[in-house]
Amino acid sequence: IGEPLCAVSPTAYYINIMIKKFTKTTPLDRLLEGLNSDGIFIIDQYLEGQPLIELYDEVLGLCTTEAGHYELGRNYRGPSLQSFYTNSAIYKTYNEDWMKNLDSKYRKTPRGYCSNIFATHDFKPQVSGSAPNAWLHYDRQRCLKFFIYLTDIYQESGAFYCSPGSVKETSLIRKKIKNYPKERRLDDTFPEAVKKYPPEAVEGKAGTLIVFDTDCFHKGGLCKAGEERLVVRAHCKF
Repeated sequence: IGEPLCAVSPTAYYINIMIKKFTKTTPLDRLLEGLNSDGIFIIDQYLEGQPLIELYDEVLGLCTTEAGHYELGRNYRGPSLQSFYTNSAIYKTYNEDWMKNLDSKYRKTPRGYCSNIFATHDFKPQVSGSAPNAWLHYDRQRCLKFFIYLTDIYQESGAFYCSPGSVKETSLIRKKIKNYPKERRLDDTFPEAVKKYPPEAVEGKAGTLIVFDTDCFHKGGLCKAGEERLVVRAHCKF
């Protein structure tokens, strides 16, 4: 799989090598197989044209008018999908039968699909310290997430990082960690596990869809000065 590249944190990473990519026409059973195997897959430019433009405008509007400020920009923490108007871009994007079916088969329950919608607009470079999610971690509340890039995103503009295949390792780590807030930085607390499952930077065009289990090691990237990152995520809680 090649030599790892240097990283912004102490962890080595790869770019668009290990994570499987599918298309909008890939059968559901193959998508499910990819999730069960790796905990993540990508569909490049899942959204294009007018649907992408409408979603971008709606999410940017929410981040501008309803989101809270945080270290790197604006962070929107929204309600469930069913709370959105049916003609909204967010509702139309996530009210898809294939997403619902994949989620229910993977989590083994139809309940909790898109229980929250989150969006982030990053446009500030890190000033000091480390942003909360800029180190490899797993989420305390395990979810399946449908994560969409709404701008072209590369390393310089805060690419998402994920370690395919690390879900089983997290099940072991959960039994060992006693203080999640203090021990959540896996680079520091479980370096051998991170070495075993190195993260990959997911670079992609606007409209790229990332479906992943948050028990995969993952982290958010950091925008450099002059760059921005707009993303939307649907959370399906276990």
